[in-house]
Amino acid sequence: VSAEVFPFAKVGGLADVAGALPNALRDLGHAARLPMPLSRMIVDDPRLSLQKTLPKFSVRMNRHWSQTAIFKETEVDDLPVGFIGTDRWFTESVSSETLYTPGGIQHLFFCAAVLQSMEELGWIPDVIHVNDWHTGFLPVLLRMRPSHIWQDVCSVFTIHNLAYQGEFGTEALDALDLPHRLFHYEHVEAY
Repeated sequence: VSAEVFPFAKVGGLADVAGALPNALRDLGHAARLPMPLSRMIVDDPRLSLQKTLPKFSVRMNRHWSQTAIFKETEVDDLPVGFIGTDRWFTESVSSETLYTPGGIQHLFFCAAVLQSMEELGWIPDVIHVNDWHTGFLPVLLRMRPSHIWQDVCSVFTIHNLAYQGEFGTEALDALDLPHRLFHYEHVEAY
């Protein structure tokens, strides 16, 4: 799971790793899928043939708010690449340079939507690999919103550049109905 993946969107080395690792895992015999945000630059790219493989679905952000998600998919070298979007975010990303707009709510949505899209697809992996702060709340959701579906799924969190950290306050926890006790240096608080 990554905010940028080569050849679709690339700011730095994260895109190279995120684009290569799933293929390497597949070559070793593992089933892999690659979710990333559905940005406007992806939608507008005439080279891509995106298929709508799921109907619009609802993503629960918190008990008072759900957001409608869009899921489209393509394959690159037989690797399924899923693009998750919404009418509310990612539409301003028209180039790789505009992928990281200020604020973090769109990334919180993306994390919740990745889990929901996997449930909608009926594809529950053994391991979810997330990359950098943009996807960092996904393992938190995996554990803090317990479900029998996810109870045996492990997560791996890779930091590619420690200089860039998503900085969130307790409003991020509120947006996802997560307890404030997580805002602690042993959990999600950043310095």
